[in-house]
Amino acid sequence: AGASRNEKDLRDRILYEKSSGLAMPLREDDEGESSVMLETLPHRAVAAASAEMLAAEEMRILYVALTRAEERLIVTAKLKNAADAVDSLRADADFYCAHSVYSEKSYLRWILSAVFAEEAAGRDAHCAVRIVSVSGKTEEVIVTDDDDGATKGCSEADRDEVEKLKSELRCALAYTYPYSKLGALPTKLSVSVLTPDVLDDDESVAVDSKTAAEPLSPEAEAAAKAGTATHVFMQFCDFDRAVEIGVREEASRLVREGFLRPEDERIIRYDELELFFQSDIYKKMRSAVEMRREMRFNVRLDASDFTSSEADGELYSGEELLVQGVIDCFFRDENGEVTVVDYKTDRLSRYELTHREAAAEKLRSRHSRQLGYYASALETMLGERPKRVLIYSMPLGDTIEV
Repeated sequence: AGASRNEKDLRDRILYEKSSGLAMPLREDDEGESSVMLETLPHRAVAAASAEMLAAEEMRILYVALTRAEERLIVTAKLKNAADAVDSLRADADFYCAHSVYSEKSYLRWILSAVFAEEAAGRDAHCAVRIVSVSGKTEEVIVTDDDDGATKGCSEADRDEVEKLKSELRCALAYTYPYSKLGALPTKLSVSVLTPDVLDDDESVAVDSKTAAEPLSPEAEAAAKAGTATHVFMQFCDFDRAVEIGVREEASRLVREGFLRPEDERIIRYDELELFFQSDIYKKMRSAVEMRREMRFNVRLDASDFTSSEADGELYSGEELLVQGVIDCFFRDENGEVTVVDYKTDRLSRYELTHREAAAEKLRSRHSRQLGYYASALETMLGERPKRVLIYSMPLGDTIEV
């Protein structure tokens, strides 16, 4: 009963009320192009008439609600600064009028205003208002009968019944819906944010990893841009043309056709691209029976795979998440076996470049989980698990099996 009454319709620009007619505000300029609207007297008058009609209808609803209780009526409401509100309404009781009624914004204030108006007129309101502190933090306004409390003067059996009802009400208000977490499940996730416990932390789903990352140093930022430009080349280039006319000429073509920006052409790592087109994995890709590049996918994966909580795992079991991503390349060889290839431009140290196992350990630790999701997605789409999942390291010029 403490919620504000619905007066949304009164804020419409064009108002209509049967007895008052149609009214609207006017634009500030004569041409009617200004975005500034000026209030008009007719518009204000129609709004006032509509407010009275709306209040009258809501008073009829309140009357029905108050007069249908057979034994006891319980009205609940949330009210900020209860003591101040009660004092204010009590002080205004001597001036209670129709305008007061239309000005009040909630059912509770209507009820309290009526009680205090009766008191101010010297009449018996047949109820009393008390403010009770709950846990020393919040306040409740209690409207009871003339006795000083709801159970005063009642029999012991009645008091027991009241306490029983209070207990049931507390239990009902304290109830927690056991499946509330299901309502918070995201409808769609990108592979880039997936982890085995991504659903255990709401923030991990909502925060974009790019915005959450620490600012890069100028050197690291330049390296990241070069890596991105190289990866974009791999995304859009024509493999045959790159081999036939060279990677630099192919990059120029991509710039002319709008796939690459001119500034990207200058920072592409051409030496790494040339290594790729000379690599064993490229030869296997070109001799494949079937090859797909930039395979975009949307697949449904079981939500229980993305929580480390056993209880949540049982709750999420059978619930599916829509996962989206892009597989750089997969191909099927002459034996019918499927291989997934993901290009990575991660920078490697001098030691890692000369010690392959160190590079492999670094890249697997960073990307094996993501590629595992790619394999699951591909299995869903093809109906078979990929035989091999490979990282092709552009700096290393070689593949690493995950």
